[in-house]
Amino acid sequence: MNTAKINKRFKHILLNIITWLAVFLVIFPLLWMFLSSIKHNTEIFASPPTIISKDPTLTNFIELFKLTSFERYFLNSLIVTALTIIITIVIATLTAYTFSRFKIKGSGFLSRIYIFIYLIPQIALIIPVFLTFRYLHLQDKLIGLVLVYLITTFPYSFLMLRSYIGSISKEMEEAAMVDGCSRFTAFIRIILPIAVPGIVATSIFSAVICWNEFLFSFILISTDSKKTLTVGVAQMTDMTVIPSWGMLMAAGVIVLIPMIIFFIAIQKRLVVGLSAGAVKG
Repeated sequence: MNTAKINKRFKHILLNIITWLAVFLVIFPLLWMFLSSIKHNTEIFASPPTIISKDPTLTNFIELFKLTSFERYFLNSLIVTALTIIITIVIATLTAYTFSRFKIKGSGFLSRIYIFIYLIPQIALIIPVFLTFRYLHLQDKLIGLVLVYLITTFPYSFLMLRSYIGSISKEMEEAAMVDGCSRFTAFIRIILPIAVPGIVATSIFSAVICWNEFLFSFILISTDSKKTLTVGVAQMTDMTVIPSWGMLMAAGVIVLIPMIIFFIAIQKRLVVGLSAGAVKG
């Protein structure tokens, strides 16, 4: 028994070490980026490098907003991401509910088409999207960028929500309708609360895709004041624009903040949604 307990304890300790090592490998680059953002240029390129700055400074953050249009890029990305998430969730949820509750001719074919979209490289869509948007006068407009992002986020969101909503018992919805609820009211009061985990997961997917997207934003947006963070930060590697790598690190830190806040907020809703789904399902 003692040997078994020792082996079990050893495995537990070993697993903890491996887990913390994996966490450290993921966190270290982000930590290094933050520590570099509060260093002076001379300290960043010092050899041997210093981990913690001897003279921390916020100069990189201050100059970032003074010398660039970073706040404009940040706001553009925030607007595009928020609009895409809202539109994607609304359309995907309603479409998924329709496909899971009604018999629609050709629904299987449409589902396969949605999957096929992910097999097409983004670079192959650039020319047709560019020509279409130029014809529709959507080029160099943020709303055009939102429409492009919907092409990427909607199929996955629809397929995921269709599977999730399809697993929800129809009897609960029918019981609500017997009690006097319309189908739409039953959808709002019964289906949506249970589908929260699926909606949250699709929101996370949409947010990450939109916040990090570079190719379409780079091709479709030409006006500097309408560029998103990914393109704006990429331009900062031009040393004629930003003479300090510390400022680039500061930009990276600020870019991470909205996603961190979003994930923390979403995580709470995800746990609540899972608990509600477990009880009501």
